[in-house]
Amino acid sequence: MIILCEYWKDKNAERQKELDFALSINQSLSFVSKIILFTENGATFDGPKIEHIPCPKRPTYFEIFQVANHYSDTCAVINTDIHFLPETEECLKRFDLNTHVLCLSRWDAQRDGSLVPFTTGGSYDTYIFKSPLPIREQFSNHTAGIPGCDAKLCFAMNQIRSALNPALTVVTVHVHMSGIRNLDCNTRLFGNYHVVPVSK
Repeated sequence: MIILCEYWKDKNAERQKELDFALSINQSLSFVSKIILFTENGATFDGPKIEHIPCPKRPTYFEIFQVANHYSDTCAVINTDIHFLPETEECLKRFDLNTHVLCLSRWDAQRDGSLVPFTTGGSYDTYIFKSPLPIREQFSNHTAGIPGCDAKLCFAMNQIRSALNPALTVVTVHVHMSGIRNLDCNTRLFGNYHVVPVSK
């Protein structure tokens, strides 16, 4: 699997530790062959599987998928504070990525070590697909971090292959116990949404 995500230096040290922890877990997983980081403001993260793509501004989903489409492999576009589990590789074998894409809701990590599923429809932090996936720019020319961005990306992907949200089978861990958010809640993306309910 090739992981693609953004990376930056957060102004809050606790939040930075969460981002770096999730990246470290993903890099340690044997089924992850490469992690492509779209970096801002000179941020770097070291590791044998890391490839940096410096960006003058936050990349759009379309731009991220354009990079993913250079590979014929299983790809995962994720939020930076998401990590997979060792069993993810086996869980993914249940799904035909030639005909489907996975838009996955998260499991929130708790301070006691437990995980709590986030089941609100239309909220996705992980997008898994077999590349290339030629999504259309008109439906994906937006960035993460804006309310509605995930349901709009799901719509773009669902135009190519049928979208599933088997978050009860493919568990993705959201490391965000700090509660610090950089989301722009005063702006919302409107237009074409696709909501996929959580399933097994």
